Amino acid sequence: MAGLETEAIRAGVDAALRTWLARFVRNPRVLEIDVGGETESLRQGRIAELRIRILDAEIGDFRRDKPGIPLRAFDVTVNDLVIDVARPLASIRPALMQQLTIGEFALDEQRVNDALAQMGGTLNRLRVGFRDDAVRIEYRGRPAAEVLMRLRIGPDPWKMHGDNLWFTNDRIRLAGWRVPFAWLLNLALSEYSPAIAPDQIDATIRLGSVQIRDGVFRLGTGTDPARGGAGR
Repeated sequence: MAGLETEAIRAGVDAALRTWLARFVRNPRVLEIDVGGETESLRQGRIAELRIRILDAEIGDFRRDKPGIPLRAFDVTVNDLVIDVARPLASIRPALMQQLTIGEFALDEQRVNDALAQMGGTLNRLRVGFRDDAVRIEYRGRPAAEVLMRLRIGPDPWKMHGDNLWFTNDRIRLAGWRVPFAWLLNLALSEYSPAIAPDQIDATIRLGSVQIRDGVFRLGTGTDPARGGAGR
C-alpha cells in the first residue's frame, strides 16, 4: 500500500468500504464515500476525514438473509481514522478513530411499517409511529400492546465533549388499557440507557439533536437548532 499514489489509495479504501457496507446496506439510491487526507498520511493508514452518505436504502444484517428496514438518510463523518495497513483492504477495519459525527439519520414511519408488514413471525404485527417528539411501538397481536418512548441527546458520561442517546418509557397500554407500571419498564431500560456503551465505540460521538414529528424520525447535527440546520 505504501507505494500507491493518493487516488489509488482512496479508490482502494472506497472499494473496501463498499464491500463491507454491502453486508448491511442494500439497494441505495445514493452511496457516496469521501476519503480525505494527505498522501503520506494515507500511505500510513491515517485518514484525516472519512464521510459516508447514504440515501433511500434498506438496512439490516444481510449476511444472514434477513429482511431489512428502509432507511431514508444516513450521513456520518469520522475524523482521524487509522486503519491497519497490514491487513488486506477487503478486510478493512479501524484500528483507531478520534471522533464520529452523525450528520443525519432518518427513518420514515410509513416505509418502516410497510416493511414490517412484509416480515415473518411476530415482526409483521409490529408498527411504529414517529409523532409529537415520541416513538410509539405498537404490537397488533394478542394481547395488543403499545409503548410510547421518548429519546433525548445528552452528555456522554464516559467521554468528555461527547454525546449519547438516552430513552425513557412514557406510556404502556395492554389490550387497550393503560397500565401503571411504566416506572418498572424504565427501571429495566436503565441498563441500556444511555444506548452507546464505552466499549462499543472508542471515538467521541457527536449526535446533534433528535426530531420526531410528522411521521419522520431524524437524528443528527443537521437537525440541531443551535446550528441552524434543517433535515431533508
